[in-house]
Order: sequence, then structure tokens, then C-alpha cells
Amino acid sequence: IAFESKVAGFEEIGDAFEPNSIDVAMSCLSLHWTNDLVSALKSINQVLRPDGVFLAAMFGNDTLFELRTALAAAEQEREGGLSPHISPMIQPADCCSLLSQAGFSLTTVDTLNIEVEFSDAFKCMQHLSLMGESNGLINRRRTMKRETFVAAASAYQGLFENKDGYIPATFQIIFMIGWKPETKPAGDTIITTTQA
Repeated sequence: IAFESKVAGFEEIGDAFEPNSIDVAMSCLSLHWTNDLVSALKSINQVLRPDGVFLAAMFGNDTLFELRTALAAAEQEREGGLSPHISPMIQPADCCSLLSQAGFSLTTVDTLNIEVEFSDAFKCMQHLSLMGESNGLINRRRTMKRETFVAAASAYQGLFENKDGYIPATFQIIFMIGWKPETKPAGDTIITTTQA
């Protein structure tokens, strides 16, 4: 089987492909960085041929809930307020309606929670940084006091440490499938019935 592959960002997909020109569009763990998810999904739908398929995996809202909880507790205690330190992510229950809004049919959504163990919160944050998963929010607090980070690490350990002395970091992966409907020719519809 011969096939051609091409990579394009969601903002450039309309420029990279002609409408109705591709059979399969795939995204692996990058949709959570999209500022306007509905527009990105509509652009993907436009470039798919009729009966084309969109396959995606993206992080869901339960991703890193342990780190989010520990950071919130420490920041509230030490600095008297909260600032988001983990980018917001989508609820799995919203995915089917988003795919439908973008024009997809026969949508399927499933989730998988993967727990990765770390020796401490600092190792977890180091790995996230190396993955390129730093906080991308514009309206976030740019700095955090060292004592707040230490308090967050302590809270993480105290709240979530397992029996082996490790802390879990949950990654919720949402898997999505959507099909571009076949187009029907315009014209009159004729319904024929027969009586027995």
C-alpha cells in the first residue's frame, strides 16, 4: 500500500491541504495546546474527503490532578491565592459534542488513565518540562516562591505517596474517532412504498 504523509499544525491545516483532499487525519497528544479546539476540529473536517476519518489522542482533565492539587494547597497556604500552573484540559464527556459541532459523525470517545511513578514532585516537574509540557497559559503567575514549591512537594508526598514511597502522576488519555459524513447529491428525494 502506497501512501503519502504530511505534517501540519492545526492553525496551518487549511493552508497545507485543499478541502476534501485527505483520507485520514491524526493527532497524538497535541490537541490540548490548541487555543480554539472547535475551529481546529472544523479545519480538520474540511480537509478530509467524504467518509474520511479523524483519529486523535489528547490529554484529559484528570491529567496531573495530583500535582494540581498539591500546587493549589501550597500556593493557597503560602501565598494566599491561586494561579493555574497546569494548562486546562478537556472533559472526556465534552469530546463527542465537540466532534459533532465540527461536523463529524459516528463519533467514538474512550479514555485510559496511566499512572507514572516518581520519587518526588521535583522529579515529576522535571520530566514534565523535558516533555515540553510546561504551563502555556498567558495569564499565569510567572514566578513562585521557593518555599511554595517545597510546600507543594511536601503536600504531594503527604497526599498521594504510595506504599512503595513513590508518588503517582496520572495522565488521562482521551482517544477520539470521528468520520466525515458522505456527501449526498442535491435534488429531490423520492420515497417509494409497495403494499402487499
